[in-house]
Amino acid sequence: MGKTEQLPVGFMFTLQCVFYAVVSQRWIQLESRISAIIAGLAIGYILLEWFPAVSYEYMACGQQIYWLLTLTLSLYLGLKQLFPGQFSYGMLHQSIGTQNIQLKRTNQRLCQLLQEQTMLEQSLKEENQMLYKLANTDELTQVQNRRFFSQQLHHEWQQLQQKGRPLSVILFDVDYFKRYNDCYGHLAGDDCLQKIAQAANDSLQDSTDFVARYGGEEFAVVLPNTNEQEAVAIAQNIQQAIQALAISHAQSDASSMVSISLGIASMVPTLDTSSNRLVDLADQALYAAKRQGRDRYVLA
Repeated sequence: MGKTEQLPVGFMFTLQCVFYAVVSQRWIQLESRISAIIAGLAIGYILLEWFPAVSYEYMACGQQIYWLLTLTLSLYLGLKQLFPGQFSYGMLHQSIGTQNIQLKRTNQRLCQLLQEQTMLEQSLKEENQMLYKLANTDELTQVQNRRFFSQQLHHEWQQLQQKGRPLSVILFDVDYFKRYNDCYGHLAGDDCLQKIAQAANDSLQDSTDFVARYGGEEFAVVLPNTNEQEAVAIAQNIQQAIQALAISHAQSDASSMVSISLGIASMVPTLDTSSNRLVDLADQALYAAKRQGRDRYVLA
């Protein structure tokens, strides 16, 4: 038998890109001529010629087909040696066909389960995103809320402390807003706050910058990696954006239109200071702007 005597009893198929069946090179001694002949016949044939029950559809499942055929053919060859004449090549095809049907059903079920799992994960992701937004967004103005401001400011403080980079905060509120509410009504007041929040938010350029409603008619702007000169430029942009809204305010002593007062503070975070100190400085600058006549900004 020459070369065929070196072929394995339980030979395995390696699936190549063109689906040819080749004999594994892990040779072991072969005692059965029948197994050797069958193994020899497999060489160079397209896999589907040996196993027509296996459709092209499942050739993509290379690893599953590999083990399926290995197990089935090894069992067939072993039984054929133990019981000569009782196991035919047709029985091998029948066995492969049965297992192919089972594999097809299993794959269909797995695909269904995978699709259901993917849909469930997507649904949970969307629900979590919605919950996160609800927990961190001010309902009226749709900018970030006080809770998000405190948490994110602390986070940015720690990050920039390690990098030695500046962090700036702007606090601003609407000048004589109580008078505006009394004069135009609370619905008009709500609309005014919404427009101001949106205008301030649109004035930001960096994705890490954000506006938060600090309380009532007061807002906070957090500016990571921003020094005081850059913070002043952003404060001026916000002030000009509010002026461009041209919302009438007949009861204001600062302007005939709705205006804002701003306090600006900038620091490089260090271990011996906290983000509360930065907010305090911005708050002091805001009150200084109010004392000086409002409709202006003051740098701490």
